[in-house]
Amino acid sequence: YSSLATGAKGIFAYAYYPMSSGYESGGYGLVNLDGSVTERAIEMGKLARTIDGYGEILSQSKPVKPEVALLYNPLSQMVGGTRREGSEDGHINSLIGYYRFLSDQNIPVDFIHRLDLESGSLSQYKLIIVPYALMFNKKAAEGLKKFVKEGGHVLSEARLAWNDERGYSSPVIPGLGLSEVFGAREIKVKTLPRVPMKVVDNNHPAMAYLKNNDIIIGSRFAESIEPVNNNTRVLATLDDNTPCIISSDYGKGHTLFIGSFIAMANSRGSLWDQSTQRLVIQDSANQNVNRFLSGLIEWAGISRPFHVLQKDEADNPLVVRLHEYPGGNILYILNHGKKPAEAVVRIKVKEDGKYSMKEIFRNK
Repeated sequence: YSSLATGAKGIFAYAYYPMSSGYESGGYGLVNLDGSVTERAIEMGKLARTIDGYGEILSQSKPVKPEVALLYNPLSQMVGGTRREGSEDGHINSLIGYYRFLSDQNIPVDFIHRLDLESGSLSQYKLIIVPYALMFNKKAAEGLKKFVKEGGHVLSEARLAWNDERGYSSPVIPGLGLSEVFGAREIKVKTLPRVPMKVVDNNHPAMAYLKNNDIIIGSRFAESIEPVNNNTRVLATLDDNTPCIISSDYGKGHTLFIGSFIAMANSRGSLWDQSTQRLVIQDSANQNVNRFLSGLIEWAGISRPFHVLQKDEADNPLVVRLHEYPGGNILYILNHGKKPAEAVVRIKVKEDGKYSMKEIFRNK
């Protein structure tokens, strides 16, 4: 069901009978070696009957269109993006950190490729998050500039476009002309495992859930930046009081630049404790990262197609996904915990009126 909820149109069971020879013998089967039926085979059969019974609806359904996009930029892997220090992987953990927050908040999100920036087909999005983009190319930079100029919101992390696709450094960072878009330029940078950033302007919408002097924790780079135009606001500073988070306006759009990697730090800060089945936030400053990201959603004016109201959400957050099809909607509510959980889900509809609801597993 998790696969269907993300938009998959087929499920492949590997395999019906277990392997019968070699070091994999006895494994991977839905039934036992002697052919006797297992619980998982029965459950797969139930799933198949449900999907077959509603095949026409399920085949036409698509996840609701997200207004938030995470940029996957494979060039980042050329500049330490897959360098491992323990369990650290800069590029992947940055993507995971942002996706974890958005997914836990049941906010629809897409991954877009750098080539999508280059083609310019981004009109459905209100917010693009650009994590760990140390290497960039001119065409993608122009696509990002166009998106903001036409009214989009963009958040970028440290040292954006430090190198171009050939590996040459930019004389000004953010590079490739993006310094003008983000209203900032780098003045110095340090490499640190933990980067405290102090909030100095909580009147900005992105800081709405934070207080002045709250600490947001970044990772790897502590990049000091300075404003380059009169459209900027300094939102947070480093230990030496140099700016490290700046907001700016460009054309009809708005930007935020962070001189560190907050999502990479956040991906390590929140852990699922298997023994207690609870989400554990190891560091209160990492909670401030989530508060900042909540403000980011408000800042970009993201409209949610549904809201999930749940008590004790941190103990067992339900996964909720909404699909559209010509006749209405399909709502998936997934409970990955070990206990039942209750929630109220409010769905936006196109117009007032009466609607019928059907729970397809029990046909009620």
